[in-house]
Amino acid sequence: MQALCEAVNEDAAKYAYAVYIAENKGILKDEPEIIRSAQDEQADNSGDFKSLLSSSALGEYTKSKAAAQIKDSHIQNISWTGTECMAENGIITIRITYNYKLPFALFGLGDIKQQVLSSRRAWIGSEGDSEYTEGETDKEDDETVYVGKTSTRYHRDRRCHYLYNDIKAVPKTVISDHRNTSGGKYSPCARCGAAVSDTVYIMPSGNSYHSTRNCSAINAYVRAVKKSEVEYLGECSYCGRRH
Repeated sequence: MQALCEAVNEDAAKYAYAVYIAENKGILKDEPEIIRSAQDEQADNSGDFKSLLSSSALGEYTKSKAAAQIKDSHIQNISWTGTECMAENGIITIRITYNYKLPFALFGLGDIKQQVLSSRRAWIGSEGDSEYTEGETDKEDDETVYVGKTSTRYHRDRRCHYLYNDIKAVPKTVISDHRNTSGGKYSPCARCGAAVSDTVYIMPSGNSYHSTRNCSAINAYVRAVKKSEVEYLGECSYCGRRH
């Protein structure tokens, strides 16, 4: 489910870029094919294409993709409540909740509520020709830093080990013995789980195990933000010293 939400979010970020280009800068000839085709669709049918970037449309689309692609009869009551598209600063947040039916009742529970969250900024860039009034902070000086899903500090280095200290390497032979924070088992990642590996990687709040630490679903665990947005967290003492 996490990998599916990340994939849908990435597509939404690309579509947002296509809408932005088509509406503000015209069709660009040197863009990748996936962007050009999206731009062409936007130019031909602006209203319909742009409607895909509404919160409700994105939520329903994600829900339908989950129902079609994830063949697990234990997943029930999928909801996209909390999904937001193009919120403040162009952030796209996909929030999926569902009930996972247990094969047998455990401590009186017949199912476990699960939540999957994917958040990233749309590919709309930032304008370099903005004019600022006197006393306004120059946004170009606003440093990009990195935060994890549950960060208590911001990090200057995307690969800071404190950002990834929740990622645990375990032998694949014992993956069935591990449970996430909701009590659920880990299933193979839709992106990298089929790869041959003696060691797999898991996260406490995740639902999948990964055959490579560099899986794009894991990389999405860390997001880039402007320092001004998270300065209240304080700087990581480890990677901050190295800059």
